[in-house]
Amino acid sequence: MACRRLGLLLAAACTLLTASNALLDSGGSSPINPLSPMDFKLQLDDLGMPNFDSELKHTERLGARGAPADEHLHVKRYGSGTPFWFGDIPRPGFPAYGRNSTYVVYRNVKDYGAIGDGITDDTWAISNASFDGNRCGGHSGGYENCKVPNSYGECGCDSQTTTPAIIYFPAGTYLVSSPIIQQYYTQYVGDANNLPVMKAASTFSGAGIFDTDPYIIFNDQWFQNQNNFWRHIRNFVFDTTSVPSEQDMHAVHWQVAQGASLQNIVVNMPSDPNTKHVGIYMENGSSQFFEDVIINGGYQGLWSGNQQLSVRNITFNNCVTGIFQGWSWIWSYNGLTFNNCDVGVNMTTGGVRPTYNTVVFGDSVWNNCGVGLITNFNATTLPTNAAGLVIDHSRFVDTPVILQQANGTTILEGCGAPGCQGETVLDLFVQGVTYSIYDALTVASNGTCYGAQATRARIQQEWPAANRPVKSPSLLDENGNFLARSRPQYEGVPLADFRSIVRDGGCPNDGVTDATQCVQDFLDMLALPGNEGLVGFVDHGAYIIMDTINVPKNVRLIGEIWPYFMVTGPKFQDMADPRVAFRVGQRGDIGTTELVEIMFQTRGPTPGAILMEWNLECSGPATCGMWDTHWRIGGTNGTQLQNYNCIKHPARAHGSAAECYCAFLLLHVTSSARNMRTYANVVELEPFADSHTHRF
Repeated sequence: MACRRLGLLLAAACTLLTASNALLDSGGSSPINPLSPMDFKLQLDDLGMPNFDSELKHTERLGARGAPADEHLHVKRYGSGTPFWFGDIPRPGFPAYGRNSTYVVYRNVKDYGAIGDGITDDTWAISNASFDGNRCGGHSGGYENCKVPNSYGECGCDSQTTTPAIIYFPAGTYLVSSPIIQQYYTQYVGDANNLPVMKAASTFSGAGIFDTDPYIIFNDQWFQNQNNFWRHIRNFVFDTTSVPSEQDMHAVHWQVAQGASLQNIVVNMPSDPNTKHVGIYMENGSSQFFEDVIINGGYQGLWSGNQQLSVRNITFNNCVTGIFQGWSWIWSYNGLTFNNCDVGVNMTTGGVRPTYNTVVFGDSVWNNCGVGLITNFNATTLPTNAAGLVIDHSRFVDTPVILQQANGTTILEGCGAPGCQGETVLDLFVQGVTYSIYDALTVASNGTCYGAQATRARIQQEWPAANRPVKSPSLLDENGNFLARSRPQYEGVPLADFRSIVRDGGCPNDGVTDATQCVQDFLDMLALPGNEGLVGFVDHGAYIIMDTINVPKNVRLIGEIWPYFMVTGPKFQDMADPRVAFRVGQRGDIGTTELVEIMFQTRGPTPGAILMEWNLECSGPATCGMWDTHWRIGGTNGTQLQNYNCIKHPARAHGSAAECYCAFLLLHVTSSARNMRTYANVVELEPFADSHTHRF
């Protein structure tokens, strides 16, 4: 195989990867033949990381207590076996602003010929389910009404919102011999009550069982990693145990950006201490969140490289290294459990120039690991603000070394020698740079005045108890951990308790017809006495909203691949007197409303629109809220705020354009609600539109 260097821009530092290329053999009938790197293994010696000796091997480190059963708060199951509504609910949804009237959003892989018996190679059938409909792919495939080929002479695209697809996997074992490539705006969803198994064949060749951003020739990829939005993978078991353990192998190649998430995943890899298998390989991107993952065995459970990410509820069992932190700006890990790992977390990339900025671990536990964390931070590493680390409210059980320098020096001792017993609790440990702010006379523009000044110092210590931040008790559970609740899938709710906004509510989802009163009536119906157990299903499409919608205090809504509520019309035009489009609860309401996988957008100018006002107080801990719910303004078909009329002109001065006034406010959280996060998109997402737009 020919080796080549991949230059990856890693937060202002360039880390070199060695990769081998191999043509993915599809048996002659595949719609795709990308070149994909086979060997992503970082050349640690080039980056100044020492080789650790064999005393860290987990086979020699079981300890007197054996393997602990501690799973932290990680409730994980292979499924209850009961029917999952997701595969049976009728699907009248369609892309309202697409141009293909026969386009199908929902696809069951068995309708495309997948067998799921663990013997038949299902690679083709699954790929056909994913590619059907001339969908958005970077190197092959295309998009509707494509007229201009890309540089490869094909109609490819980097992003698109009008060909979304849900690829559903019923229970079964699906044998694959090459990567299943996930196109743009795609969800891979398994049966949550009987997790399907994605099993790599012994002859498997490629970057991962699921590959979200394939490499092609000359270091190019299908999608620009920072713009690789809108993807889900949830409810799967990935099994690489049939692939030779000495072969470089990844269960999931997860190079993604905003609007992308993993949930309810199990990865099974060889337990051979010399294995090269990696569970989740994430070498680049700009993502936000994933949760609920168990990784068993393997060389590295998670290879972490991304601008920023929040991760929760992950368990690593018997990994050589649980997490290898390749690079990052800022990552937040919460609720992690490391069981019997040689090294829990390795943060040594870059040698004397660390390639990560700040990493936070909270409410986590290391059980019977050789070393909890390894860092390359010291008094001389550059840049000075790199290699920040926070360990908050975490435990180290039967773990000899909590924190170790890359040269092997113990920074923070655990229970002592290998095989020892004991528990150490860190309430707050910090390494990085501290700043002391003070006022001082400064000279600026030939004048002297007082201004803020700062001194800084590097620290690596437990934070003094007297100065530790105080956490609000309302945010904590009975064990002092931050309250958290996974994205609802309603897997325990029977199909009979779902109500469709289109089939049962009669609401138009064509993106043109006024649906305001219909949507209000549908929500009011869900809130009627006796309907408390119902779940509202918002079929894919676009629902025109021309006046305020009052969302009752005790309703549950789940969308189908981010359906749009499109706010528009004359009532949202006065920026001096803005009007709420969606009001969740009234002031003083206490309830349990849940919004899952919904998209709020505007259509045309709406300078007086407040997209959402949240008044509701949850009736109990985490009993209400929003999950995977987004406010996305302009940049997509149907918004009338795109590059054809609102393109950005950075090279010349110009005033604001009234037709590009997009909204007054995305979200107003009133005093009775808290803990909300928003994301505003400012990128054109339709094909061949590599530009930003001006929206005011």
